[in-house]
Order: sequence, then structure tokens, then C-alpha cells
Amino acid sequence: MNKMKLTIIIMLFTSCVAAVYGQVTIGSNIPSNNGALLDLKQEKKDDGSANSSKGLLLPRVILTNPTDITTGDITGVTPANKDAHIGLTVYNIGNCPGVYVWTGSEWIKLGEPCIISQRPDAPLGTNGFFCLPSGSVELTASVNAGETVDWYAAASGGSPLTNGTGTLKFPTGTISSKTIYYAEARNTTTGAVSTARTAVVATFYDDESLIATTATPAETSGLNIWGDKVVVHAAKPGVYDSFISADFGAAGRWMTTNLAAWAYDAGVASPPTLTLGVDNSTDPRWCYPGISDTDWNDPTKLYNDNKHLGLLYNWPAATGNQNLSMQNQSQGTPDDNTSTPVQGICPNGWHVPSDKEWTDLENEIIRNTTEYADVSSNIDPGDNSKLVSYDEDDRRFGNTTTHGAAMKSTCLVAGQSQVGNSRPPFQNGFSVPLVGTAGSGAILTIGNTASLWSSSNVDFAGATAWRRGVVNLTNRVSRVDVGKDLLSTVRCVKN
Repeated sequence: MNKMKLTIIIMLFTSCVAAVYGQVTIGSNIPSNNGALLDLKQEKKDDGSANSSKGLLLPRVILTNPTDITTGDITGVTPANKDAHIGLTVYNIGNCPGVYVWTGSEWIKLGEPCIISQRPDAPLGTNGFFCLPSGSVELTASVNAGETVDWYAAASGGSPLTNGTGTLKFPTGTISSKTIYYAEARNTTTGAVSTARTAVVATFYDDESLIATTATPAETSGLNIWGDKVVVHAAKPGVYDSFISADFGAAGRWMTTNLAAWAYDAGVASPPTLTLGVDNSTDPRWCYPGISDTDWNDPTKLYNDNKHLGLLYNWPAATGNQNLSMQNQSQGTPDDNTSTPVQGICPNGWHVPSDKEWTDLENEIIRNTTEYADVSSNIDPGDNSKLVSYDEDDRRFGNTTTHGAAMKSTCLVAGQSQVGNSRPPFQNGFSVPLVGTAGSGAILTIGNTASLWSSSNVDFAGATAWRRGVVNLTNRVSRVDVGKDLLSTVRCVKN
């Protein structure tokens, strides 16, 4: 029995060796022709007539270099073993399609000659931005000479988008959210395309996803550990919405989006009651920005489209009734309250800027305008001749100042007729939108002005406080005292 098993095993082994090292027919059990190692046929025909109804399907590849097999088109081939691949045959589905054989130094096309063109590099794309709630963006891409760009909705496959064939500039049409498009380079002579498409993003100016550094509410309330980074501060549910901040040199770290807080943070002892309203009250009031007079209590009219427009507060709400001084706390006076920061409606670890701190910020932007605005030179030439004064009365209205454009957002708000040139928040621009004010029962000056509170009292009656204002028709920044019942914007500064 054991001898019989051994005999069977030897026979099987012998037949396998013969099958491996002999001539092979595929497609039938007919013996191979004498001169063929591999014979593909379905019938025995020795007269030269058709012996099969099927063909040999070659592997389909994309060849990109006519003289190099080691570039990755054929995986596993290296300079050391490329000669072992002489005679390798493939079907190229890229530029100049057809059957190609590797000769050891180049790919040769069988039949009509054709030269494989090296595929273009992927384009260099430039992202584009629009203003909420919606807008159109013209995206751009650059390629080498003799190439153009086709635009797609996906990273691979599909057809070029409408108006996206053979153009370095692609108009997106109206969009209302972040959208990614894909640019593919194409050689205009050979038709060869880039191995990969470049993602090009169209998004809104305040898009927080463009900012790499983030902070939790606990980190937001802690030490300023972010250096010169732009930071997205996560929302604290029930207290404030997310916001963006940036470093402004000697002036410190400031919010670069408007504050939207519905409650005082835990650091405010015995906080007053916040009430939604625009009734000229000296009690804390807040409201939503809006387009028409009656939108002050409706977040769907403007705020929901862009939460970075913030909320509007009267001065008692902004300061949380923490500053009860009746002294003039103007910059340059003995009672300047910079040394006693007022947290008010700001998050823990932040405070409402004083009158002097506002001037610190303005002078930082005047000295280093190119860091914060899309301009080619600084407002101040370097000799401090253009800085705003710290004297109490020198610039009460600020009629001669010119740095307003560098602080205003580039985005229109409800019919604004002039925009600023501040960089967007993700590029550390101060970017003030002209959300107007509110009072006397209505939304006021939407799209025409922005009014930003300081924490500094003005008169002995305690009826007015200092604020900064920018308007749509001029580039000045006004420093005026206004009634504390006017609802205005709050930007906080880090302790």
C-alpha cells in the first residue's frame, strides 16, 4: 500500500514538472506548435486560418516617460532590474495609446509611431473667498508653458465643469458654503494630463476651518500661550459662541470677530440680568444685528448667516455693571482704567478694552499696516508722524485719521457702499464688519457704521462712555463719547 502511494506521488510530480517546463497551450487541450512556448488557440489549424474567436488582453497602463521604465508607471522596476524587463509588452491608455514594447532604453509603439509625452506637473492653485451669506469666487491656477487647466468637481474621474475647460480662471457661480474644486493640468499639444489634480478651495472669509490652532474654553480662559498664531476659540455652550483672535504686537491679543455672548462667564461675580431689548434702558440690554428696524430679536435675519457678526450690547451689558466710576477715564488722564480691566460680557481671561487700549491697537495697525491689511506700505513711514495721539482732546472725533480702511472688513453688510482692506480674520486682520447699532426700539445704521465699546467712562454724570467708530464713506476712526444706552459691538482683549 505504501509502495503504491509512493508510485502515485512520483507520477504526479513528474507530470507537474513536465507541465511547468514544457510547451503550453491556453484555450484548448490541443498540443502546442513546435516553435511556440505559449500557444493561444481554440482549434487546431495548421493552414494559417483562424484558430480562435478570442484574443490576448494586454495589461492597460499609463506610460508617462518614453525613456524610463523606473518612474512608477510599471511598479517594481528599478534601475538594477530594468534590463530584465526587455520585451515587456503593455497597452498604454495615456497619451499616444497603443501597444508598446520596452527595448531596454525606450518604449517602442507597435504600428504607427507616436512619442509619449511626459505628463504635466499638477497645477498650483489659489484659493478664493466670498462674503456670507453667499457669493461667487473666481479661482485661479498656474501651469507651465504650453499647458492649460481643466476644472472638476472630484479628485478623479468625471467630466470638466461648465466653464471649466481649458482655462486658468474658473468662476464658481453663486455658492453659500465651503466648496472644493479640482484643477488638472493638460498639455495643449499632446493632450497629456497631470497625474494628480490639485484641490482648490472656495470658502467664506470667516471660515474657522482655515485656522490650524484651536483653544477650548478652559484654554481660552488661561494664559496667552499662542504667541503670534491666529486662534479659533471654541464655543462655551450657553455662554458664548466661537470666535477668532490674533496677536497685535505690543497691543496684545484681540478678538478679530465680534463677540456673541448670551450670558456672563463664571468670572463675573453677581452678574446682572441680561435682557433682549432695544428700549434705551440703562439696564443691561442686548440684541441681534439685523437688516430692517424690527430685526433686533430675530437671529434668522442676519446673525444665523454669519455668527461672527456678533451681538449688540449697551454699555451696562458690555461691562456687566462692573465699572461704576463717575470719573473721566479717558486715555492720558489720572483715572485711566487700563490697570483695572473690566471683564464684563467677555470670556474669563479677557476684558473689554479701555480707551487707551483702543489707541494702542490703532497705533499698532498704523505702524505695521501691511501685517494686518492688504496694502503695500505702512501708514506710518517709521517716524511716528502718523500715530494717533494719547492726549485726551487731540482726536476727540478722529476726523484726520486714515487707518479705518485697514480695520474694516472687505465684506459688504446690507448695502454698504465702501469696503475696507483689512485682511480676513484667518490672516490676522482686524476685519470689522459694519453691523450698525441699535436703540430707540430699532436697528440703526446697518451697513453704514460699526460702533465698538471701550470700558472707559467719560463724564461725571456717568451717562456716556468712550467708543471707537468706523463708517462706510470715509477711512477715519472716530473716538467719541456716546450714550451708554446705545447698543454696539464688543471686541475683547486678552488679559
